[in-house]
Amino acid sequence: MRREISAAEIKHKMRDQDVCCSIVARLDEVLIDPQVKARGLLDRQVGEGEHALPALPLSIARQLRSAAALSPAPPLEQLSIRQ
Repeated sequence: MRREISAAEIKHKMRDQDVCCSIVARLDEVLIDPQVKARGLLDRQVGEGEHALPALPLSIARQLRSAAALSPAPPLEQLSIRQ
């Protein structure tokens, strides 16, 4: 029988390896994660003012991301909703 490995155990095992590894369990952890910040993964946002959110999906490759730091959210009438 295989035993489940905790996030702490994985983080400990990966600490001295030459791999990029970050255990993220909650959104608030993603927002402060040093690797996410260093790569600027959540710099692009959609929305307006205090209602801006990270633009998803995001591309890891910076050259594939939009240069705009803040884009307006699409109007609801432009969204296709299937029922």
